[in-house]
Amino acid sequence: MKKQTFILSLCIFCYVNLYAGFPVGKGRTVFSIAYSYFYSDHYFNNQSKLKKSDNIFSSHYGSIFVAHGFTRRLDIAASIPYLYESSNYNYIAVSRHGLADAQIAASYTKPNKLYNKFTTIKVAGILPLSHGINPIPISYDACGVDVSVSYTKARNSLAHRGYFSVEGTCRHYFDGDGPTQFLFNIQRFTSISRYCYIDYGLYGMVSSSKNIDYMGIYNSSKDFYNMQLKLSLCKKVKRNLSVYLEGFITPIGNNTACGVGGSLFSVMRIP
Repeated sequence: MKKQTFILSLCIFCYVNLYAGFPVGKGRTVFSIAYSYFYSDHYFNNQSKLKKSDNIFSSHYGSIFVAHGFTRRLDIAASIPYLYESSNYNYIAVSRHGLADAQIAASYTKPNKLYNKFTTIKVAGILPLSHGINPIPISYDACGVDVSVSYTKARNSLAHRGYFSVEGTCRHYFDGDGPTQFLFNIQRFTSISRYCYIDYGLYGMVSSSKNIDYMGIYNSSKDFYNMQLKLSLCKKVKRNLSVYLEGFITPIGNNTACGVGGSLFSVMRIP
Protein backbone atom coordinates (compact mmCIF):
# COMPACT_ATOMS: atom_id res chain seq x y z
CA MET A 1 0.00 0.00 0.00
CA LYS A 2 0.90 3.60 -0.35
CA LYS A 3 1.74 4.52 3.23
CA GLN A 4 1.48 8.18 2.46
CA THR A 5 -2.16 7.61 1.51
CA PHE A 6 -2.77 5.88 4.84
CA ILE A 7 -1.20 8.68 6.87
CA LEU A 8 -2.71 11.39 4.70
CA SER A 9 -6.16 9.94 5.27
CA LEU A 10 -5.62 10.23 8.99
CA CYS A 11 -4.71 13.90 8.74
CA ILE A 12 -7.48 14.67 6.27
CA PHE A 13 -9.88 13.49 8.98
CA CYS A 14 -8.24 15.89 11.43
CA TYR A 15 -11.11 18.33 10.93
CA VAL A 16 -13.66 15.66 11.79
CA ASN A 17 -11.69 14.39 14.77
CA LEU A 18 -11.25 17.82 16.24
CA TYR A 19 -14.80 19.05 15.89
CA ALA A 20 -16.84 15.91 15.21
CA GLY A 21 -19.48 17.83 13.30
CA PHE A 22 -19.49 20.92 15.51
CA PRO A 23 -19.13 24.21 13.59
CA VAL A 24 -16.15 26.49 14.29
CA GLY A 25 -18.39 29.48 15.03
CA LYS A 26 -19.10 32.73 13.20
CA GLY A 27 -16.00 34.91 12.93
CA ARG A 28 -13.79 32.36 14.67
CA THR A 29 -10.67 30.70 13.31
CA VAL A 30 -9.09 27.40 14.26
CA PHE A 31 -5.43 26.73 13.62
CA SER A 32 -3.71 23.35 13.99
CA ILE A 33 -0.19 21.97 13.56
CA ALA A 34 0.12 18.17 13.39
CA TYR A 35 2.86 15.54 13.22
CA SER A 36 2.32 11.82 12.48
CA TYR A 37 4.66 8.84 12.36
CA PHE A 38 3.99 5.42 10.81
CA TYR A 39 6.17 2.28 10.87
CA SER A 40 5.61 -1.00 9.01
CA ASP A 41 7.52 -4.25 8.51
CA HIS A 42 4.49 -6.47 7.77
CA TYR A 43 1.76 -6.39 5.15
CA PHE A 44 -1.59 -7.96 4.27
CA ASN A 45 -1.53 -9.81 0.95
CA ASN A 46 -4.44 -10.00 -1.48
CA GLN A 47 -5.93 -12.84 0.59
CA SER A 48 -5.88 -10.59 3.71
CA LYS A 49 -3.19 -12.77 5.30
CA LEU A 50 -0.52 -11.08 7.40
CA LYS A 51 3.00 -11.55 6.01
CA LYS A 52 6.47 -10.48 7.06
CA SER A 53 7.86 -7.95 4.63
CA ASP A 54 11.40 -7.61 3.30
CA ASN A 55 10.79 -3.90 3.19
CA ILE A 56 10.97 -1.79 6.36
CA PHE A 57 8.98 1.38 5.84
CA SER A 58 8.61 4.54 7.91
CA SER A 59 6.81 7.79 7.27
CA HIS A 60 6.94 11.22 8.91
CA TYR A 61 4.05 13.53 8.16
CA GLY A 62 3.53 17.16 9.13
CA SER A 63 0.60 19.39 8.28
CA ILE A 64 -0.84 22.84 8.85
CA PHE A 65 -4.60 23.15 9.07
CA VAL A 66 -6.82 26.23 9.31
CA ALA A 67 -10.61 26.59 9.44
CA HIS A 68 -12.73 29.72 9.58
CA GLY A 69 -16.39 30.13 10.44
CA PHE A 70 -18.18 32.43 8.00
CA THR A 71 -21.54 31.88 9.68
CA ARG A 72 -22.77 29.81 12.59
CA ARG A 73 -23.21 26.89 10.22
CA LEU A 74 -20.80 27.40 7.31
CA ASP A 75 -17.04 26.77 7.67
CA ILE A 76 -14.17 26.93 5.18
CA ALA A 77 -11.04 24.85 5.83
CA ALA A 78 -7.68 24.16 4.18
CA SER A 79 -4.67 21.94 4.92
CA ILE A 80 -1.15 21.74 3.53
CA PRO A 81 0.87 18.57 4.28
CA TYR A 82 4.55 17.71 4.11
CA LEU A 83 5.80 14.13 3.95
CA TYR A 84 9.12 12.36 4.46
CA GLU A 85 9.28 8.64 3.65
CA SER A 86 12.08 6.11 3.91
CA SER A 87 12.23 2.49 2.80
CA ASN A 88 14.88 -0.16 3.37
CA TYR A 89 14.61 -3.13 1.01
CA ASN A 90 17.34 -5.79 1.21
CA TYR A 91 19.74 -3.24 2.74
CA ILE A 92 19.05 -0.72 -0.03
CA ALA A 93 17.69 2.51 1.43
CA VAL A 94 15.63 5.00 -0.56
CA SER A 95 13.70 8.04 0.60
CA ARG A 96 11.62 10.90 -0.63
CA HIS A 97 10.25 14.07 0.86
CA GLY A 98 8.03 16.88 -0.30
CA LEU A 99 4.57 18.40 -0.21
CA ALA A 100 1.71 15.90 -0.53
CA ASP A 101 -1.98 16.51 -1.33
CA ALA A 102 -3.49 19.80 -0.17
CA GLN A 103 -7.18 20.01 0.60
CA ILE A 104 -9.69 22.86 0.51
CA ALA A 105 -13.10 22.17 2.02
CA ALA A 106 -16.43 23.78 2.83
CA SER A 107 -18.77 22.31 5.43
CA TYR A 108 -22.33 23.10 6.45
CA THR A 109 -23.68 22.01 9.83
CA LYS A 110 -27.35 21.83 10.77
CA PRO A 111 -28.15 21.41 14.48
CA ASN A 112 -31.46 20.35 15.97
CA LYS A 113 -33.52 22.68 18.14
CA LEU A 114 -31.81 21.52 21.34
CA TYR A 115 -28.30 21.81 19.83
CA ASN A 116 -27.37 18.32 20.95
CA LYS A 117 -27.52 16.67 17.52
CA PHE A 118 -25.61 17.90 14.48
CA THR A 119 -25.59 16.85 10.82
CA THR A 120 -22.68 18.08 8.69
CA ILE A 121 -22.13 17.94 4.94
CA LYS A 122 -18.58 18.59 3.72
CA VAL A 123 -17.30 18.95 0.16
CA ALA A 124 -13.54 19.06 -0.42
CA GLY A 125 -11.19 19.37 -3.34
CA ILE A 126 -7.84 17.53 -3.36
CA LEU A 127 -4.87 19.12 -5.11
CA PRO A 128 -1.52 17.28 -5.54
CA LEU A 129 1.47 19.48 -4.71
CA SER A 130 4.14 17.08 -5.94
CA HIS A 131 4.61 15.10 -9.14
CA GLY A 132 6.51 12.01 -10.21
CA ILE A 133 6.82 8.45 -8.93
CA ASN A 134 10.54 7.90 -8.33
CA PRO A 135 11.94 6.68 -6.08
CA ILE A 136 8.82 6.61 -3.89
CA PRO A 137 5.46 8.09 -4.89
CA ILE A 138 4.16 10.76 -2.53
CA SER A 139 0.60 10.87 -3.84
CA TYR A 140 -1.61 9.59 -6.64
CA ASP A 141 -0.52 12.64 -8.65
CA ALA A 142 -4.14 13.45 -9.52
CA CYS A 143 -6.76 15.95 -8.44
CA GLY A 144 -9.70 14.59 -6.51
CA VAL A 145 -12.90 15.40 -4.68
CA ASP A 146 -14.67 13.95 -1.68
CA VAL A 147 -18.10 14.38 -0.17
CA SER A 148 -18.71 13.60 3.50
CA VAL A 149 -21.77 13.34 5.69
CA SER A 150 -21.40 13.13 9.47
CA TYR A 151 -23.80 12.84 12.37
CA THR A 152 -22.94 13.85 15.93
CA LYS A 153 -24.95 13.32 19.08
CA ALA A 154 -23.91 15.08 22.27
CA ARG A 155 -25.02 14.11 25.76
CA ASN A 156 -26.84 16.52 28.05
CA SER A 157 -23.61 18.15 29.13
CA LEU A 158 -20.89 18.07 26.48
CA ALA A 159 -18.18 19.18 28.89
CA HIS A 160 -18.76 16.24 31.23
CA ARG A 161 -20.55 13.54 29.23
CA GLY A 162 -18.94 13.67 25.78
CA TYR A 163 -20.36 12.85 22.36
CA PHE A 164 -20.60 10.20 19.67
CA SER A 165 -19.86 10.81 15.98
CA VAL A 166 -20.07 8.78 12.77
CA GLU A 167 -19.03 9.87 9.28
CA GLY A 168 -19.07 8.41 5.79
CA THR A 169 -17.06 9.76 2.84
CA CYS A 170 -16.92 9.06 -0.87
CA ARG A 171 -13.68 10.18 -2.56
CA HIS A 172 -12.66 10.01 -6.19
CA TYR A 173 -9.38 10.82 -7.95
CA PHE A 174 -9.65 12.05 -11.52
CA ASP A 175 -7.16 9.66 -13.04
CA GLY A 176 -7.59 6.92 -15.63
CA ASP A 177 -7.87 4.24 -12.96
CA GLY A 178 -9.09 6.40 -10.09
CA PRO A 179 -9.23 5.20 -7.44
CA THR A 180 -12.68 5.63 -5.93
CA GLN A 181 -12.58 5.33 -2.16
CA PHE A 182 -15.15 4.90 0.59
CA LEU A 183 -14.14 5.93 4.10
CA PHE A 184 -15.83 5.74 7.48
CA ASN A 185 -14.96 7.19 10.85
CA ILE A 186 -16.65 6.27 14.17
CA GLN A 187 -15.51 7.89 17.38
CA ARG A 188 -16.49 8.40 21.01
CA PHE A 189 -15.31 11.39 23.00
CA THR A 190 -15.37 11.11 26.81
CA SER A 191 -14.30 13.52 29.52
CA ILE A 192 -12.14 12.06 32.31
CA SER A 193 -11.61 15.41 34.08
CA ARG A 194 -12.39 19.06 33.51
CA TYR A 195 -9.31 19.58 31.33
CA CYS A 196 -8.53 16.08 30.09
CA TYR A 197 -10.40 13.96 27.55
CA ILE A 198 -10.05 10.66 25.74
CA ASP A 199 -11.18 9.92 22.19
CA TYR A 200 -11.29 6.38 20.83
CA GLY A 201 -12.55 5.25 17.48
CA LEU A 202 -12.52 3.12 14.38
CA TYR A 203 -11.46 4.30 10.93
CA GLY A 204 -11.57 2.41 7.66
CA MET A 205 -11.00 2.80 3.93
CA VAL A 206 -12.02 0.74 0.91
CA SER A 207 -10.22 1.75 -2.28
CA SER A 208 -11.45 0.41 -5.61
CA SER A 209 -9.64 0.59 -8.96
CA LYS A 210 -9.13 -1.43 -12.12
CA ASN A 211 -5.42 -1.15 -11.30
CA ILE A 212 -5.02 -4.02 -8.83
CA ASP A 213 -1.21 -4.25 -9.00
CA TYR A 214 0.67 -4.59 -5.74
CA MET A 215 4.38 -4.17 -6.32
CA GLY A 216 5.64 -3.74 -2.80
CA ILE A 217 5.14 -1.93 0.46
CA TYR A 218 6.14 1.53 -0.73
CA ASN A 219 4.74 1.39 -4.26
CA SER A 220 1.39 2.75 -5.34
CA SER A 221 -1.58 0.53 -4.58
CA LYS A 222 -5.03 1.68 -5.65
CA ASP A 223 -7.12 -1.40 -4.91
CA PHE A 224 -7.09 -2.28 -1.20
CA TYR A 225 -8.89 -1.91 2.10
CA ASN A 226 -7.77 -1.35 5.68
CA MET A 227 -9.08 -0.63 9.14
CA GLN A 228 -7.52 1.43 11.90
CA LEU A 229 -8.07 1.49 15.65
CA LYS A 230 -7.07 4.69 17.38
CA LEU A 231 -6.95 6.15 20.86
CA SER A 232 -6.36 9.82 21.63
CA LEU A 233 -5.66 11.78 24.80
CA CYS A 234 -6.50 15.47 24.83
CA LYS A 235 -5.22 18.01 27.33
CA LYS A 236 -6.75 21.47 27.46
CA VAL A 237 -3.74 23.69 28.16
CA LYS A 238 -5.57 27.02 27.98
CA ARG A 239 -9.11 28.13 27.28
CA ASN A 240 -8.42 28.27 23.55
CA LEU A 241 -5.51 25.80 23.24
CA SER A 242 -5.59 22.00 23.35
CA VAL A 243 -2.93 19.33 22.70
CA TYR A 244 -3.72 15.85 21.37
CA LEU A 245 -1.63 12.67 21.57
CA GLU A 246 -2.88 9.76 19.45
CA GLY A 247 -1.82 6.18 18.79
CA PHE A 248 -3.16 3.85 16.09
CA ILE A 249 -2.75 0.35 14.67
CA THR A 250 -3.93 -1.41 11.50
CA PRO A 251 -5.30 -4.83 12.53
CA ILE A 252 -7.18 -5.62 9.30
CA GLY A 253 -6.32 -5.08 5.66
CA ASN A 254 -6.01 -6.43 2.14
CA ASN A 255 -3.29 -5.59 -0.36
CA THR A 256 -1.96 -3.06 2.13
CA ALA A 257 0.54 -2.46 4.90
CA CYS A 258 0.26 -3.43 8.55
CA GLY A 259 1.86 -1.09 11.02
CA VAL A 260 1.66 1.16 14.04
CA GLY A 261 1.92 4.89 14.45
CA GLY A 262 1.15 7.96 16.44
CA SER A 263 0.25 11.61 16.08
CA LEU A 264 0.84 14.77 18.06
CA PHE A 265 -1.08 17.92 17.25
CA SER A 266 -2.16 21.18 18.80
CA VAL A 267 -5.37 23.10 18.22
CA MET A 268 -5.81 26.82 18.81
CA ARG A 269 -9.11 28.65 18.53
CA ILE A 270 -9.11 32.40 17.78
CA PRO A 271 -10.69 34.32 19.41
